[in-house]
Amino acid sequence: IGNDLAVLITVNQGTLTAYDYSTIPNPVQLSFSDMVGQPTWIGNDIMQVKVVMRADINVGRLIEMPKGLQGTPGIVLTSEASSPSFYKYKSLFQGKFYVQSMRHIGNFRSSDGASWVTVMNCVPLGNPNG
Repeated sequence: IGNDLAVLITVNQGTLTAYDYSTIPNPVQLSFSDMVGQPTWIGNDIMQVKVVMRADINVGRLIEMPKGLQGTPGIVLTSEASSPSFYKYKSLFQGKFYVQSMRHIGNFRSSDGASWVTVMNCVPLGNPNG
């Protein structure tokens, strides 16, 4: 992590927290089944990922994207030659990202899993300022 980093100040559950990124926190490992759709770039070095609603991730935390292919029994995996179906079982993003901002979206009238999500904007490990 470079020396030109700013301090990030957030409020989490009534507690004021300041992050200076002088230490790298332990990452929260995401699994492929946590994700709702694929992550995408929304700006320069800003990735947005939508996951099932999570209470264990805060702004300033480090997340690690799912590694490799999903290994769930019963999933029929295809080869890279049969793209694009090959990519349905693998995250397009790999590595670790800092959570820069996040929001929870819930619709109490809906039983659809996509209506109860956490949307996170993240930056790569080497660039926590975005």
